[in-house]
Amino acid sequence: MVMKKCNTNPFIKYIRVFLSLVVIGLGVYYKNWLGVIGVFTLISAFTGSCPLTINLNRKSPYS
Repeated sequence: MVMKKCNTNPFIKYIRVFLSLVVIGLGVYYKNWLGVIGVFTLISAFTGSCPLTINLNRKSPYS
């Protein structure tokens, strides 16, 4: 198993968790499948690795 390096700001992690829970909640409330997006961002927040940042070759001070 390969451990990925954390490439996100620790403060942004908390914001990402909060917004993910809001998106999931709105998806459930409105019975919309777009709430699934919140699940992916929640996983990204808990792992500390953002695939979009890696794929765009963006540098962050945490990578």
